[in-house]
Amino acid sequence: MKVLVAIEDKKDASAILEAIRKGDWPEATHFVFVHVLAYEGHLWEQGLLDTASDNSDYEARLAYRLLNDAAQEVKRIFPDALTETYVCYGSPNEEILTAVNEMQPEIVVVGSHCRARLQRLFHKSVSEALVGRLPASVDAVHIVEVTET
Repeated sequence: MKVLVAIEDKKDASAILEAIRKGDWPEATHFVFVHVLAYEGHLWEQGLLDTASDNSDYEARLAYRLLNDAAQEVKRIFPDALTETYVCYGSPNEEILTAVNEMQPEIVVVGSHCRARLQRLFHKSVSEALVGRLPASVDAVHIVEVTET
């Protein structure tokens, strides 16, 4: 079984790993961890920015660290699991859809922040945008927003 796991940040990773930990996965399940970074390179190539983002390498290293930590945790819990990590640039909706079409996973796991209706009108979530477009089952993991008091 192949599972594509889209992780946005540490909060997503924590909730998604908890959901994976509770799952009943077949032996040697193949987990593919994906993170999408906003890509400014196309603006630079068109001359709309003076230089490509200096932060892109740093952000990519942080993203790989996040995904590698998640992959190691899955390997710790499920020693027979196979893991891969990918960081790509672009629109999360489009890049995840492309990854699904290329990798053909049986399940896609994404975080869902469960915003209020009004918020969703102005800020559609990746999980909502993908649900109707993916040729695979989608497991949207509820990400709890914690506020400090």
